[in-house]
Amino acid sequence: MRAHRWIGATGAWIFLAAITPLGVGAGFPFSLTFGAALFVAIEDADVRSAALRQIIRLAPRALGVGLTAFMALLALDAIVEGQTTIDTMRAFGMHLIPAGIVLLIVLVAWRWAWAGGVLCFGVAVAYGFLVDGRVSWMLAISVPLIVEGVLFLWSARTELRSA
Repeated sequence: MRAHRWIGATGAWIFLAAITPLGVGAGFPFSLTFGAALFVAIEDADVRSAALRQIIRLAPRALGVGLTAFMALLALDAIVEGQTTIDTMRAFGMHLIPAGIVLLIVLVAWRWAWAGGVLCFGVAVAYGFLVDGRVSWMLAISVPLIVEGVLFLWSARTELRSA
């Protein structure tokens, strides 16, 4: 029975990977989000090793902190020569909002991993709609959020099974 689920999931992943390059016209980033959710849904979360459980617990949190730092680094493009200090600070603050949102998700997920996973998927999809079809932007922000969401959901399932 388990093999049948993996064969079906593999077929779904191949299809979803094939339509991903079509971009927003194919519902991007839905194909990645659904593929990640499919992985979480069929993966057996019975992890017996305490060290592996700790890695599964800490990996999404570390990725979230790293993603926050990366997005904060991207905010430095708001600093433009010739602007007043006030305008520069205002633009820099606006560019830091996405990093703040990701940091907030990580803080929520530190306690409730399942909520972090759901929020990561939601923000990834919302960002995909906001960038007007710029696939490179979606790949830089949405894909790491989807990976982080999968890891948070996997962490939540592992925590539930070990409790």
